[in-house]
Amino acid sequence: GIEIGRTKWNSIEHGAQSDIAFDLWCASNLNSKGVAIGVNDGSSGEWVSLYHRNFFSKVLLVEASFNPFSKLQKEYKNNKNATLVNITPNGGKIKFYEALEGGGFTNSVNKDHLLKYYSNIQEVEKDSIGINELLLSNGFDDLDWLHIDVEGIDDKLILALDFNKIKKPKVIIYEKVNNINSEALEK
Repeated sequence: GIEIGRTKWNSIEHGAQSDIAFDLWCASNLNSKGVAIGVNDGSSGEWVSLYHRNFFSKVLLVEASFNPFSKLQKEYKNNKNATLVNITPNGGKIKFYEALEGGGFTNSVNKDHLLKYYSNIQEVEKDSIGINELLLSNGFDDLDWLHIDVEGIDDKLILALDFNKIKKPKVIIYEKVNNINSEALEK
């Protein structure tokens, strides 16, 4: 629970091909508008944070876990282009699971996903909102990019997007390493 070091994320040094591809896309589309869901505290781990802070015309940052969201608020308090939302993306009352190890940075609505990596988790009940309502109510129905890192339910969020209400983003980044329905997403 004690921080012993910190490093700045550099997609060229640390990233996978998708990280590098999105970083290059961002560099070529500096005034774009986008949404990042599952941003943690905004200080580390998110390889698009440089762009969140400095180059996007408008960005919506979503984090469900309270402690990282509190840090996110401090990190972005002077950023006029960023809208911050502490909310889970499914809609209604939900069970939300927080890993107590590692400073509480890994959280999910998917308990089984967390149990693959952590043994000490807590369950809390949270209010949530559907992804379409989240985007519409915050003025992000015409986003250029969508970045999702939500620990095992990335596919469910993407598949819930209603492209009759939301303009299809030019770029969608998500974690494929978790147990998701890749075939449905590719279609």
